[in-house]
Amino acid sequence: MLAFSDLPFELLSVILQFVIRPSHLAALCLVNTSFRDLAVPLLYESAYVYPWHNEAKAKVVQLFRTLRDSPDLARYVRKLVIKDFPKALSTAQLEDTWSICSAGLKNCVNLVHCTWTRDGSLNDAILEALLCCQTLRELEINGHHDSQYDPRLLCRFTKLDKITLIMPSGLVIDHLPFWIKETGKSLRYLSLICKARLASPLVNDLLLKTLAPNLHALEELSLLGCPRVTQDGILAVLSENKGEIHGLGLEGLSPSFDIVKFSSARQTSTALSHLRSLTMTVQRPLEIWTRSVLQLLENVPLEFFQVYSPGGADVSILPDDFCAQLVSGHGVRLRRFSVHRMRIGFGAVENICNGCPNLEQLFVVMRREEMKALGPVLAKARKLRSVHINFPLDAATSVTIKDIMADVQTIIRACPETSITQFGCNTRVWQVERVVLRDEGGDLTTETQLVRYERPEVPEQFLVLRA
Repeated sequence: MLAFSDLPFELLSVILQFVIRPSHLAALCLVNTSFRDLAVPLLYESAYVYPWHNEAKAKVVQLFRTLRDSPDLARYVRKLVIKDFPKALSTAQLEDTWSICSAGLKNCVNLVHCTWTRDGSLNDAILEALLCCQTLRELEINGHHDSQYDPRLLCRFTKLDKITLIMPSGLVIDHLPFWIKETGKSLRYLSLICKARLASPLVNDLLLKTLAPNLHALEELSLLGCPRVTQDGILAVLSENKGEIHGLGLEGLSPSFDIVKFSSARQTSTALSHLRSLTMTVQRPLEIWTRSVLQLLENVPLEFFQVYSPGGADVSILPDDFCAQLVSGHGVRLRRFSVHRMRIGFGAVENICNGCPNLEQLFVVMRREEMKALGPVLAKARKLRSVHINFPLDAATSVTIKDIMADVQTIIRACPETSITQFGCNTRVWQVERVVLRDEGGDLTTETQLVRYERPEVPEQFLVLRA
């Protein structure tokens, strides 16, 4: 019988690509030098620190001390996601921590993406260190500078493809036009994330009109929680665009955002003719909103569709006829269908799975009893990889995690031919693994199992708390 050691060495690098957990990669580094040479770059390629990690604040310091002291390891880092930081320190300790982090960043000579979003954790030294990273192309930061950093430093990032600003302060917004002017030639993605009730009044139509002339190469625009932005600001950006807008996110904008005017203006412009992804907050009255969205999406190559309800009984259910028309017009291309905070009918889900042969992600809200009958329906979507079902919990009925897992197991077993690798319910997410077993007769069978979610990335449906 062949042993693992008999496999050609060339296959080892392919096999290691499927190892997910950092702890497993770390263990592989200890096997021998061949394993180490292949596993170390994978281990350090991406680093994530989230607030819910055990001793997350200590891990930030440990990570950057390693990157500072081991430039041979730091050169493998291409992506850093830092969402926690040890701020409850004395001034001297905080300065020392920032010094460690900035020194570690300077050694990340191949860094492409950096996320640094903990409020009050960013300072001039960190930004100066990031400016030393010549390969940096994607930057996601907390824009609430709070006198911790000089917003003028942002204008020196001139080669970015992607910018995400979270809760930008007034001074940062004041410098945004100058920054966009400097990096506009390369910028492909711009996202402004605010909290609606605390959003700066400076994130408004005038700001977008000021930015628009330098956003001519933009491919994706995402605005979240910006209640001073109407259709006029969005149309100003689209009118200046000389490229192809592929993605548009309009969430928590002004209550006076006129979806009718917006969709009508799209009919006389080619700015959205290449739109592949649309994310929107549902508006009232629902009938006018659904009709206008269908008009907006006429003759566009839509692949990703996401909607969020602002809450309220009148926008609590996405109409079946709207879903049917969306599938009729775009089903052959749709890869993600995502509906949050509003219920979708069982028949609509069945229509989606039947009419979207390339569907990969399905995130919906439905009753638990409907969810339990989903197996045969999901079986029709052969390319489906990720499913998340939110269902309301009845206060009079006790539902345990064990009950939910049993429901999911039943669903998964009813659709063995699909490609589902991830399934979630409410706040839980599991990986779906398929184990090959040999029965007493020697025949091989496949059994599905739900296991702990192991990927370091946050599942798509949990990335942002919607405004």
